[in-house]
This record gives sequence, C-alpha cells and structure tokens, in this order.
Amino acid sequence: MVLLLKLLKYDDIKWNSNVFKKAYEAGLAADTSYLSKTKDSDSSFTRGDAAIYMNAALNAKINGENNTLIQTLINEGAINADIAKSLGYETESNSQEFINSIKSLNAKQLQVVFSTPMDKSSVEDINYYEIRNKGTEVIKLAQGAVNYNELKQTAVITLNNKISDRLSNLTTAKVIIKKGLKAPNENVLAKNLEYNVKVEDFESPKLISIEKLDEKTIELIFSEPIYDGNNSDTLSSVENFTVYSHYKEYTISKATLSGNIISLSLSESLENTTIFVRFQNNTLSTTNIIRDYAENSVKDNTYSFVLENKITQPDVISVRSTNLKQIQIDFNMAMDKDSIQNIDFYEIKDNLGNTISISPDSIKAEDIKTALITLNDTKLKGITVKVTVKNGIRAENGQTISKDKDFFVTILDNFTPFISSAEIIGEKTFQLIFSEPVYDGTNSDSLNPENFRITHNTDSDEKTPITKELKVKSAKLSDNIITLTLDEALPEGMCIVTVNAASTDAPNAIQDYAGKKVPSSKFAFNYIKEVKVRVLSLNKIEVKFPIEVDSVYAKNIAFYEVKDKGTDLISAIPGGITYSKDYSTFSNIYDIEKKQISNQLPENASYHITSNNYTVITLSKNLTIGTTAKLLIKKGIKTANGETLFEDTEIEFPVSDTVQPKIISYEVIGEQKIKLTLSEPVQTNTNNNILDNTIFDVGNYKTNKVKYNVDIISDIITIDSIKNKDYESEIINYTAPNKIYTYFVSRAELSGNTITLHMGQTNLFQQHL
Repeated sequence: MVLLLKLLKYDDIKWNSNVFKKAYEAGLAADTSYLSKTKDSDSSFTRGDAAIYMNAALNAKINGENNTLIQTLINEGAINADIAKSLGYETESNSQEFINSIKSLNAKQLQVVFSTPMDKSSVEDINYYEIRNKGTEVIKLAQGAVNYNELKQTAVITLNNKISDRLSNLTTAKVIIKKGLKAPNENVLAKNLEYNVKVEDFESPKLISIEKLDEKTIELIFSEPIYDGNNSDTLSSVENFTVYSHYKEYTISKATLSGNIISLSLSESLENTTIFVRFQNNTLSTTNIIRDYAENSVKDNTYSFVLENKITQPDVISVRSTNLKQIQIDFNMAMDKDSIQNIDFYEIKDNLGNTISISPDSIKAEDIKTALITLNDTKLKGITVKVTVKNGIRAENGQTISKDKDFFVTILDNFTPFISSAEIIGEKTFQLIFSEPVYDGTNSDSLNPENFRITHNTDSDEKTPITKELKVKSAKLSDNIITLTLDEALPEGMCIVTVNAASTDAPNAIQDYAGKKVPSSKFAFNYIKEVKVRVLSLNKIEVKFPIEVDSVYAKNIAFYEVKDKGTDLISAIPGGITYSKDYSTFSNIYDIEKKQISNQLPENASYHITSNNYTVITLSKNLTIGTTAKLLIKKGIKTANGETLFEDTEIEFPVSDTVQPKIISYEVIGEQKIKLTLSEPVQTNTNNNILDNTIFDVGNYKTNKVKYNVDIISDIITIDSIKNKDYESEIINYTAPNKIYTYFVSRAELSGNTITLHMGQTNLFQQHL
C-alpha cells in the first residue's frame, strides 16, 4: 500500500500510522475501517488482495493532478491505450488532450502531433519546450526551431546547427511541453507534460529532389538535416559532387549547406538539357563524408533531372491499372506520405456511377511519388472506371493540388501471375512473393496447405539426390504474399515449391483476380543456415545471413564487433554498414521428372530466384593480411518476421584479399574526361596518385547505326529506377564512322576506387567508346 501511494505521489506516508487512512482517501481501499485503522491485522493478505489494490491504483487519480495513473502510463507509452480500453479502463487523458504523440524523426528533429488545432504563434514559441538528450542533458533551442503545420496539426522541432546539439542514437530523450501552450479557443495546457522519446535512426539520408534555384545554382534536397565533418555552412570540399550533362562538365565553385539542403554554385550557366549529379561520398576521406546527425552517411549514387524552373505545384502525371486488383497513381514530385495514403483524397466509380469501395489500409505509398490502391471489388475486368484524385492532397513542400482531377482507367490484366522471389523469414517460415495479388477462389486469408508441395533435396554418399517432402502446417495470404509455415525447421539445402500441387483445375487453385491460375510448376530456392564472412578488401568485410534480416537491426553498429588478428578491436566507420539483398541462380539442380542432375529446372518450372542477405561493414582501418580475424555478431538481431536470429555468434575468418578489383562503372564527364569506378580502392607499386597514362587505351569501335536511348525524364532518376526501366525514353539512330579511332590519354589520376582519365581528344560524348 505504501508503494502504491508513493506511485500516486503521496509523500507524507507513515508505515502503520496514516497509510490506511490515506489508502481510503486515495480510493485504493473501500473498507471504512481503514479510516481509523493504524495496524495490520492478523488475517492473511493474498495475491488476490494485492491485485485488487493495484487495479484500484490504476483507476485512482494522481495526487494533485486530474489524470488517473493508467492515463499517465498511457501518455508515457508504458501501456497500450487500445488494450487498456478493451479491458474497461478509462483511457482519455484530461491534461494531455492537446497532444496525440511525440516521436523522434531522426537525431536532429522531433515531431509533435496535436489532437486539436493549435495557436501557431504559441506552438512556435521555443519557451514552451525543453529537450533533454539522454533524459538529462538540456539542449537549448534557437529562435525558429519549431515549425508548425496548421493543416497537419503537426510541429517539427529542429535542434540547433551544432554537432553537440543532437539526440544520441539508441537512447531515450526527455521532451517537456510546458504549461500555458494555447489552442485557438484560448484553452491552455494546465501543467507541464513530460514524454520519454526513443531515438532510433538507422536510415541513410535520402536525396528526395534536385531543383534549379537560378541559372548557376542547383539545390539538392535531402530527407533530413545533414552535415560534413566540419559542421560548417560551407562544405569543406566540392569533391563530393560532379555536375555534368551529355555535353560538358560544370565547374562547382562552392557548396553550401542549410539544414537538409545543399546548394551547388556553378561557374557556368546551366543549359536546358538533362543534368546529371554524381554524389561521391563514402570513397572520400572520413572528414568530408556527408552524413546525418546519427552518423548515417549519404550513399553514393548518380541522379539526373531535366533542367527546368523550380516546381512548386504538385500534380498527377498518370493513373493506370497494373492488374484487376490495383490502380497506380503517379505524381510529378515528392508527396507527403500520410497525405497520399489518405482514403479521403480518392474516389473510384464504375461505368454505372456506383462507388467502388476501398479501405484505408489498401492505399500504400510505393515511393515518394507513387500511390498504389488495392481494390476490394474484384469484378471489374474490362470496365472503364473513373478515378478522382481530390484537391487538398499535399506534397512534401506543403503545396496542395488545387482542384479535383478525373481519370478514366480501363481495368485490364493480360499477365499470368508468377512467383518472383522467395524470402526465408524464420526457422520454419518462408514467403512466396507473387507478381500481383492472388487468392484461392474463396477469398480467405487462410489457404489450404495441401495446395502447396515442398520437397527438399539432399545428396547421399553415392551422390544420388534424395527427395524428402516437408509438410506445410499453414498458409496465409496477404495481397501478393503467401506465407508458408512448416511442421519442422527448414533444412539446409535446396527446396522446390509447387503451387497448385494437385492441379490448376482444383476448386481452390491459386489465381489472380482475372482468373488466371498460377501454373502448377516448380520454384526452387536454397537455404544455408551458416552465417558466412568474407573479406572484400582489407577495410571491408561482407556478412551473409541465411534469413532475411530486419534492415534496421542489420545496419546497427551496436550488433557487430570486429577484431583484427582475433584480438585488436577495429570499429566500423560511422554510417559504414549497409544491408542489401540480391538474387542469383543455382546450378546442379536435381530434375525430379528426368531423374538426373540438371543445371536448370525443367522447362515448365519457374526461373529459379532466391534472395541473399548481405551486410557490408566498412572498417576504420585495415585488417592485417595473412592473419585470422574474428567477427562477433551480438544477440538481439531480428529477422524480418521479428524472431531473434541467434545468440552471440563468433565467426573466425581468414584475412586474404582474393577478390580481383573490377571496373564496375564508367562515365564520360564533359568533353575530355572519362571516370572509371572500381569495386574497391586500388594503388600503384609506388603508391602515387598520378598513374602511368600508357597503361590505358581508349578508342571507339567500328560501328554502324547504333541505337541510343535519349532520356526524356521529367524529374529525378536513380540508378535503381533505370535498372527497373521506371521511366520513358525515345530511341534514335546514330551512324558511327566506319573507322577505329584511338584517343590519347594525357593524364590519369587515382583517388581511392576512382580513376579519372584526361583525354587529349574533345567531343568524346559523340563517340561510341
């Protein structure tokens, strides 16, 4: 009882004196004898009695406040409000009615979401906030640090432009909202509110748009505040950037930084053509790396955009059906994620004017410029529907679409569904990812396990493959993903999956919503439980996981420890951990039909794809070649479905750089430069940055009518979007001379993993090199 009363902020409690009376006054005890009781009785006190008093404490008001204990615990995030409400507790807070939530966006910004419209001048007054890093270290705010969006009822607090004024990653900060904060109706916050806010920032800053500011200036706009090693408004080096077109390279005179925007000042005026921006960050010295305040570095990439004046007004570029179940909406600029996922901004009607139902969770932002709507109605084949995108839908820059826009879309589906990949997400669980939403004819989330046949192939001593069937315990469906859970742990080796195992004509065959059945064919994937480590270069190691890992955990430096020669600790560079998946094919697959080893599945089988899950760790210094190093992966890393991957695992690996460096990309920069990018840093025998130019030979081949792609892209493009052909292009013919030219390399320069060739010949961009 003393403990409970202390929790309710009663400080004048005396054991076996006034504790009983105070308990009655606070509402913990209902027995009137407690008003005069001063000593414990001889009767037993049970766990059931304790539960009754604790339940009463949750419903009791905190001394001197208008909130109950459970309301306070909900506000602090200790108790889930929905669960508490379902159990009959009163969950509505009296003193915190202004605020829905507070969270960290990154190590430099906090977001406050209000439950009611607020007075803008009051919300943006820094005197109403106190920020404490790690719960104790006070960070003073500068004027203008708070920006309130009246439409979203959301305030973003940006900390000062100092390296020290940031939230420490993987800690808990304290945010105090002070009494007196005003709503427009003159209601004020009655008392100070304290929030414990978790700080977790593992994502690299993203370049979300490139815009022309004036004739000689372009802006690179990132998803969060960034800085380089000097934390100055003027970046210490312009070497991180290259700006060029098909015709020339631009000289960058200065690079300045303000919050999340880098402005590049050029010596020449920009031409009206496609402009390329090469961002080269991690290959430079550590001091010049551009990063966020949680030390996640901006990734290297090449972007392009068609030069035009700064776009401020959002618009819809296109609306189309991707299959009978989904409609894709593309915008001309980065949009607010919450806005494009808001069901209120869309309306779909069939050819008779009937509204087609969509649910709030069926609208997803595929990326910053695309929304994908999954329909509830499945009887729309061949029908032209009207899709209305309504005014008010908001872009990242705060601008909104000013009027409703109607699009007429014919719902068609000409493609047969297929399995595009398999993802292992748990010891007994894996997912089949289809090219589009599928179902089994009953439209149930739970599928018939007998619709799937899983076989596992192993080799006996005689090298004759042995086939074992693995029983599927359950099959769950969510749009285009089927999750299969087995009765036993997934064994190592190759597994072959057959969908529609009985027949494509079976009543519950897996099919798309156009009625096209998934072919009863085989799909193979491989599972190797062992975590493997290999050296990519002396300062970079690759960790291959057997299961898809939660990317946030996979990139968290806290889960890794590298020891050179098994003893000397080497740390990873800040932001130097990446996580990725790639896809590969297998050889020596056993053909069940032909009873023999084959280098591919039978013709009626799917092309084999499986994912490999890689973490690459870049170290702050080199490992010692010829020794054995150790990697400790610490307990706590999660798989994609939330399981703990393993206990502490220590892996020894030899330090031998056997991977030959390769040229992985090349660019013609302007009229007289060619830039070669290699897979790792390289050196010469003399360790000289000026290379022997006779090592290189550059020429153009004897060609005839070469086809070139000429980009007609309207906005930013990444390498990934080019690979996925997520853009339009036109093809032109170019007749090359029927001669072989050799070009003179006047100078060759080396920097890390980049070689730049300076050519004596100009107009390289016109040649087929």
